[in-house]
Amino acid sequence: MTTLRECGNQMVSLAEEIGKELFNIEDTIKMAVLTIFASPDGRYSHFLLEAPPGMGKTVLCKTIAKWCSLTFKRIQLTPDMQPSEIVMTQELEMSGGGMRTKQVFGPIFTNILLADEINRTPPRTQSSILQPMAECETTYGGKTFHLGHVMSELDRYRGDEYNERIKAMYDKGPWTKPAASALFYVFATQNPIENEGTYRLPEAQLDRFLFKMDLDYPEELTIREILKRKAAIGQFIRSYYDAMGDSSPAVRRVEELREDSGGDFADLLKRISDGLQAELAPQLKKMYDIDVRDGKEAGAVADELKKLLYDKKDFLKKLDKKGSLDPGKVIDIRRSIALKVGVSSPVYYEYVSHIIERIRTSGDFAMKVSPRVCDTVLSVAKAHCVFRVFMEARRKSDDGYDPETLFITKEDINACARNMLPHRVSLSYETQAKGYTTRVLVENILRSARNDPRFSGIE
Repeated sequence: MTTLRECGNQMVSLAEEIGKELFNIEDTIKMAVLTIFASPDGRYSHFLLEAPPGMGKTVLCKTIAKWCSLTFKRIQLTPDMQPSEIVMTQELEMSGGGMRTKQVFGPIFTNILLADEINRTPPRTQSSILQPMAECETTYGGKTFHLGHVMSELDRYRGDEYNERIKAMYDKGPWTKPAASALFYVFATQNPIENEGTYRLPEAQLDRFLFKMDLDYPEELTIREILKRKAAIGQFIRSYYDAMGDSSPAVRRVEELREDSGGDFADLLKRISDGLQAELAPQLKKMYDIDVRDGKEAGAVADELKKLLYDKKDFLKKLDKKGSLDPGKVIDIRRSIALKVGVSSPVYYEYVSHIIERIRTSGDFAMKVSPRVCDTVLSVAKAHCVFRVFMEARRKSDDGYDPETLFITKEDINACARNMLPHRVSLSYETQAKGYTTRVLVENILRSARNDPRFSGIE
């Protein structure tokens, strides 16, 4: 079983890896990481992000998928999309002078599914995602197909061979039964700006999303950081590499390497990156006033060089084809968090039930919180506790911190509940007329519960 130290370090490292691509959205990144690791059995581990176009939603999902060695597929949902395009279709093909039907497996057969603009497709098509989100399975032609199995072994197949391999695994392979701990995540997005031609998500589907996060346009400081990292460092490094060719010793060294190069891969990559970085340092200082002796800027340059090398050389991709985590390790971390993070006092159960009861008895809400959410709040609070503790340890450079057991706090519960409850409730007409939002009212209830004298004895 994985130690809490390794659980926390992996969660924080994944958050930092995403943070290299997406800037100043720490809370959204944290909740995305918790989505991956919070549920012991993988049920209801889904994430809804409401954000304008171009905010890095696909980058977020791809980074998580690569880090955890999970397969990733993206679907752009449109008003004319049919459910069969998501689940499965039947095609006719010529075979031995006759015709036969062939099953074509849809994008639902993956580990991480990015459903882009999910409110753009009608309820009939949205319904094809409901069963997978709740049960980690889908039904087609009267047959049930279990989702959430490790699918990384299929990455090397394409086209007909890919479909035949999946079919064989469902007919006689290991996928004939449900996965003990499912690795199936839906990351869905909504566009908050364009409302024409959209369909409101049904309450049953909203209840299946673990978190709903709202992401707005970045502020000026974030735009500056994006310009420096992407426009300056990223574009310059790629242009330099393509333009210099044989006139650059560092670039020539990269091109001379072969797939059978010996030695340690990490050391090889570091030497290549160091050579390019030393050659680029004076150019970056002159053109963009970027000093690679600065720790943050040097890290940004190193990250861009690493991505460049992966793009340019196939052998680097093959050597590093696996992510930092094995899918089995993801499952083990989820189980370890559930077993090793405790609830130190029965008062915490009363604390959560008090929050739910306040929502149930309030006249401000037309739709209340379902009982299904209650135990989920504690499960997610456990994962948040691990993330919080080891993020603080990382900031303090305390590498020796290794607790055997952790216990949740009120702040862990509140931090999760404020992003788990607002999208699951709806307001009465009177409350809507007053200009309130579900997020504001839930935050008021959490603040009141935190300061309630009955719960002053717990952290």
